[in-house]
Amino acid sequence: VYVPLDIEYPRDRLLYMMQDSRAQLLLTDSRALQQLPIPAGLTSLAIDRTEEWAGFSDTAPDVKLDGDNLAYVIYTSGSTGMPKGVAVSHGPLVAHIIATGERYETSPADCELHFMSFAFDGSHEGWMHPLINGASVLIRDDSLWLPEYTYEQMHRHNVTMAVFPPVYLQQLAEHAERDGNPPKVRVYCFGGDAVAQASYDLAWRALKPTYLFNGYGPTETVVTPLLWKARKGDPCGAVYAPIGTLLGNRSGYVLDAQLNLQPVGVAGELYLGGEGVARGYLERPALTAERFVPDPFGKPGSRVYRSGDLTRGRPDGVVDYLGRVDHQVKIRGFRIELGEIEARLREQDNVGETVVVAQEGPTGKQLVAYVVPADANLADQAEFRDSLRRALKTRLPDYMVPTHFMFLAQMPLTPNGKLDRKGLPEPDASLLQQAYVAPESELEQQIAAIWAEVLRLPQVGLNDNFFEVGGHSLLAIQITSRVQAELGLEVPLVEVFQTETLRAYVQAAATFRAGSAEDFDDLRDFLSELEAI
Repeated sequence: VYVPLDIEYPRDRLLYMMQDSRAQLLLTDSRALQQLPIPAGLTSLAIDRTEEWAGFSDTAPDVKLDGDNLAYVIYTSGSTGMPKGVAVSHGPLVAHIIATGERYETSPADCELHFMSFAFDGSHEGWMHPLINGASVLIRDDSLWLPEYTYEQMHRHNVTMAVFPPVYLQQLAEHAERDGNPPKVRVYCFGGDAVAQASYDLAWRALKPTYLFNGYGPTETVVTPLLWKARKGDPCGAVYAPIGTLLGNRSGYVLDAQLNLQPVGVAGELYLGGEGVARGYLERPALTAERFVPDPFGKPGSRVYRSGDLTRGRPDGVVDYLGRVDHQVKIRGFRIELGEIEARLREQDNVGETVVVAQEGPTGKQLVAYVVPADANLADQAEFRDSLRRALKTRLPDYMVPTHFMFLAQMPLTPNGKLDRKGLPEPDASLLQQAYVAPESELEQQIAAIWAEVLRLPQVGLNDNFFEVGGHSLLAIQITSRVQAELGLEVPLVEVFQTETLRAYVQAAATFRAGSAEDFDDLRDFLSELEAI
């Protein structure tokens, strides 16, 4: 059984995952070993230190396994404030990998670009299914590739299949539309977030694949239990691309609150069963029983997973995703329990009540934290906001740190005394901007214009902080790409994260010379400081 660890996660989170999973061996390398908190009693092995394993046997041990043995545990966001481990057995994983190859029509002639973090459950599909079908895999290194570099590598290595987050796929398509000569990729797959019709059309027009896939699935149902396989000319049929049809020997139902089947076209919660169901949550029997329930239409003993997703079926069996039925959300492809963020906020000094919600912003869905300070006479809201953001960054992955922090005298309540979520004020990004200081030099004006367009703001001042006005890692890629394409400046992506304000970013940008296409490999070296999306 293995537990993948992303070293970009906060140390406390990594330590908890190793302790909660009762890990017996930490398999890593010397560089990562320096960054990992190692629990007492855990044996570690750095594979690049040959002296540590040179004396080991090179004969595979005789280990008896069957489909019911655990294969991996992946930790996802938990509503109690701590992540929960999802335990998946070999049988469902193997069944999924085989069915994926059939749906993708994978052959030995294919090469898949493995783009995502190995701590993401979709990564298993990305490297296992090509290999068992005789295909090859191109693995992205630990830097965050710009679309231009990805485009170049797909050409160089004859990539034929690739999976990207929807926002990144759109950036790649925009580059292809400007550059032309798209790589001969026959399959692009997107997943994790809703894909609008316009983005879908752009991908067809600019990237010219044979198929576009939309993949859907919680970790609890083994990667992607549903896949939509679209050919050129197939319409979305709705505002967003559908999540498709069941993959392999899976079962799925759209049910109402009484577990009755909903008619075609009527919304209900999606329940998933059949071959592709996880064993449950590691060491959490009560939560497992709550989420994995008896299959109301299956054989005795069979189970289905309550996805918490609101869906509806089409007459042809294709399923549309409509949203969540609870307070779990997806931000940039990551499934998040808002309660985990709230729990971390409540640990901070001077936080009385708090609630975190996801709201649509100018650049997509954003997290907003509403806080009632324990001190009603809080003097410096800006400093309090910064202290909360700094504290959360040490405990949570960056995608779980709210974009906006709103301070209220009290939470809005319904007549029954419950939280009135509809009464929470919407954040205004312009109010979170610093006192406007206009760009003056030509370079300041050029970069400010790029920031404003990417962040979808009327204007950006020199003192504005990229992350406080709605920026995140995928938008940082856009800024880096546009600064290079429009201004000819080879500014490393990491500068967005290190400088944060427009003023500091412009000062850093001025020190980088204009580059050429031949210099692009040099730019990639700078990106190694940022390891995961």
